Amino acid sequence: MTPEENSREAGQEQEQEREKAPVMACRCSCTLLDESGAEISSGEATLELWREEFVLLPLSGATLALTYREIMQINPGDYRIGLSLASGEKILLFDLGYNFEDCLRILYRLRGEVILKDMLMQEKVIKAGLQGEYRYEDEKGALLHGGPCEPRVYETALVVIPQVEDPLRIPFADIEEVAAEDYALAVITSAGHRITFFMMGPHLDPFAKALAEARHKLNQETGKTLQELLPAVEPSLLRKAAALLRDGKAASRREIEAISPVIWEELEKKIVSSSAGASYNYLKALGQQERICIGIKKGLLGDLSGLYLWFLIPIYSTEPDKPGNAVAMESFSAGEGGGQATYFFRLMSRGDYRRCRDLSTVHREAEALLKEINRGMLSINFRREPVYLPDERLREPRYLKYFYAVNKLPALRELRARFIGRVTHSSPEQWREDVYNLLRFNSSAENDDEVWRKEQR
Repeated sequence: MTPEENSREAGQEQEQEREKAPVMACRCSCTLLDESGAEISSGEATLELWREEFVLLPLSGATLALTYREIMQINPGDYRIGLSLASGEKILLFDLGYNFEDCLRILYRLRGEVILKDMLMQEKVIKAGLQGEYRYEDEKGALLHGGPCEPRVYETALVVIPQVEDPLRIPFADIEEVAAEDYALAVITSAGHRITFFMMGPHLDPFAKALAEARHKLNQETGKTLQELLPAVEPSLLRKAAALLRDGKAASRREIEAISPVIWEELEKKIVSSSAGASYNYLKALGQQERICIGIKKGLLGDLSGLYLWFLIPIYSTEPDKPGNAVAMESFSAGEGGGQATYFFRLMSRGDYRRCRDLSTVHREAEALLKEINRGMLSINFRREPVYLPDERLREPRYLKYFYAVNKLPALRELRARFIGRVTHSSPEQWREDVYNLLRFNSSAENDDEVWRKEQR
């Protein structure tokens, strides 16, 4: 074998050996609590942190093995580590001694890697292995958290991996500005949040360069996608539109027409000529046409390839008897396939909407919700299950990855709170009837948390 083959084989053997042993093992004491906080068991144990599993081996009692997805929250304090589980149970680890800090750091890292797999699926890492510190502030400048971290650049997102916090994913489409400061780099999101990276030493310039190149490449890919979709439109106009529609972000008719009315016309033609055309025209006739949003994306909804379009149509007026107080969302393939379902979100509190006679107030609510839907869909890479699955199904093993996202992503929680229901496409007649019934239900329902089911019609 060549030296390269020998080296690769040796690396594979080392990897296999590492899989046979835990990343860390230590003695501790532990207490297991049920959902009500009552003690189930307590005593000494051996804690093993494997790459994919958390294992407790009590000196007396049954072994407890969990995937890191089942750990919803880590709560350290006073040299103890509290773990909140998806089942509602809790584990308290203590008497770790000098292993406390290493155990906490490794637990966060291993769990973070599993979370990143769920959040990014098979997305390629562009730049990793960087070290520094970060400060994460909200739109008012209040510190949310900070400390040592590893910033990573992926194909479509910037990820912050703190030592003692959950990973933070910022889609490039959600980044409004990147500003170089004195020996630091600040990233500002569309929600006004600010992540500042500092104390990076020689890692700062490679990080800034990799981030700029990855964002530029994504914009270029969006431009190519637009050219593929709209070959008759002037390339210079498409380049401007690419920044607006980067990586699937949906933009409003007014925003797109400010660049070129032709682009909006051509995008609408693509939708109307597709198998989703009838549903788009039906919803458009009910909606606020100036505020309709359209987005495009390669590989939407978890697919590895394919070109997709998606649209958001706000439906409202000052007449509570008419269908309204909703935003409709649908995505579909730009090829032969149409949308599988249309999703509806509540615009305002149902009581407030029925009382409101000021259209400008509803306009503001619609603008805010459209941005929230954009952020929510970008944060989950356009997967649909996290939006509509009921809470009890999120606890099923195959959906636990979404359970974490629901608990940790504010934009996703907001979408679930606003979710009215979804209407599947089995026939045009059935779809229109179900849309009518859903909107009628939304107008008559008293409580904001009521969700439409087809059997309710």
